[in-house]
Amino acid sequence: MSSNTINYNLIKPETSDNIGVTISDLANNFETVDVELDYNKTENNSLREDVNENSTRLGNINKKFDDFNFTKVSPSYYDTLHLPSDTVMQCMVINEQTNEMYVSQLDGQQTGVETYLLSRFTLEGVYLDNMKLINGGHSTSFGIENIDNDVYIWSNYENEAGTTYDLARFKYTPNTTLTEDSSEIQRYDKFTTEYVVPAIDQKNGRIAFRVKHTETTQTIELRDLSDVKNGTDDILASYEIPTSINYMQGMSIDGYDLYWYSGDSDATNYPSVITLVDMQTGVIKEQLDANFGKGINGYYEENFHEPESIYLYTEPQTGSKSLFAGMVTDEAVRRNNKIYAFHSVGNESKFFGMIAQKLQAYRLTQSDGSAKRIPTKTTLLSTIKETGYYYFSSIDFAEFSDLPSGMTSGGAYLEVTPQAPNNGTFHQRLTRHTSVGNFQSYIREITDGTTVGSWYSINMSSSLVWKNIPLQNGASNETDYPFQYAQSGTTGYIRGRVNVPSTDGVTFATIPEEARPKQSTYFNASVAGTTGFRKVMIDSLGNASAYGVLANDSSAITFLYLDMTYPLG
Repeated sequence: MSSNTINYNLIKPETSDNIGVTISDLANNFETVDVELDYNKTENNSLREDVNENSTRLGNINKKFDDFNFTKVSPSYYDTLHLPSDTVMQCMVINEQTNEMYVSQLDGQQTGVETYLLSRFTLEGVYLDNMKLINGGHSTSFGIENIDNDVYIWSNYENEAGTTYDLARFKYTPNTTLTEDSSEIQRYDKFTTEYVVPAIDQKNGRIAFRVKHTETTQTIELRDLSDVKNGTDDILASYEIPTSINYMQGMSIDGYDLYWYSGDSDATNYPSVITLVDMQTGVIKEQLDANFGKGINGYYEENFHEPESIYLYTEPQTGSKSLFAGMVTDEAVRRNNKIYAFHSVGNESKFFGMIAQKLQAYRLTQSDGSAKRIPTKTTLLSTIKETGYYYFSSIDFAEFSDLPSGMTSGGAYLEVTPQAPNNGTFHQRLTRHTSVGNFQSYIREITDGTTVGSWYSINMSSSLVWKNIPLQNGASNETDYPFQYAQSGTTGYIRGRVNVPSTDGVTFATIPEEARPKQSTYFNASVAGTTGFRKVMIDSLGNASAYGVLANDSSAITFLYLDMTYPLG
């Protein structure tokens, strides 16, 4: 029994209280209480064990947030930045306070002392503005400091002669240009005469110097940002970069952790590698080959790739981390500045949600990239208003009643442009499918989404496509020279030798709609059989009519030379 047990054998069993309850009854009740107490004690122990187990689980979850290991996470594509210059990005830094991204690059291809652009983007990758830093250097690395509502940039800054390399700070001011003599630039002691570029750990108030001793030797120095601002030369930790990862492409600091990005273009002499170093111990904690950034075909575009820029982002509210790394691909002047990310728990949803705002949830094709199909039972192509690329076969051709009059039977592609945002106007472009080069292409406008305009032929080759025009009211063609028309863009053409009745004002043909002028046009047609001409008019309805005659011998006229070019607009 437990310590709460009563030995009822010491109590006289026949004794009872005033209400007729025997001592035995009381003893039995005590036994029941004793059993329940033991049961509750067991339950309490079980609950305590459950609480301890849950606490352990919560601890493990928190540990997952705290212990970020980028080598255990697959890199995910984040964005491709479209920079204002056609050079590669050099350094990318995320402002963790304002949720903005700053990216540096050279201002065009240069030699000697270099000028760089510093561009600002939203975290969704939308370009906002930039600054130009004349003689600012190569912009390999820079840092950000937030002071109240202002953003300050820490960077190397050279002079025009290329003889000094200052540690500089300036306020980011959109759409401005600074030179080495600008009063906005503050200079700080870097405690060495050697070349230095900085990186900043915003949350911990640390700054790292990459001190370049020679082309093959360099050291990273970790300092408190406040010490540098006060001119105090106090190194918290330092690390000499090994020769194998000497080719710098970026660095980022997180406490005493150094994220180092290295490798030359196409990994010619140095492979693309991300290295994590504990600067307190000098131990390489993690290392990963950076083989991401390939195109959908499994190869780098134009067989070119170069690692550029790395940044360790820490979410201010949760402490979750994301490591961003750039990979530039494709040929010169067509560089793809791709960014990939290694996300810890919690950050995937944040950044995927941000970048998803740039994505269009509107398909121009089918999901596999093939053309959309025209909906069944469609008889008017003008009713296809949804933007995209469509295809119909020669079997479908006969179903449509609003095809261009000169289009011959066959399959075709239909392109529907986006509608104007203020009135719904859009264009349709129709191109006949062919494998032998006899393309036919037409375009028309559907104004306000309802008023259907005429089809206009687009010249698809160096030669015009000529089509016969039926004659009427007794007119006839001369052998081998039929009356024909052609159209290219906003110009109409007719040609032929036609025997036109002498009746004044006779309409001898109707020009198809696609080659009709917007207003009546006139020309003098030379006559054959004698010297002279007749006036010919083509009106906006396409009526081709002949008026009067001026000739040496009108009775000798055999036909008219109908060769003319005229504007359609």
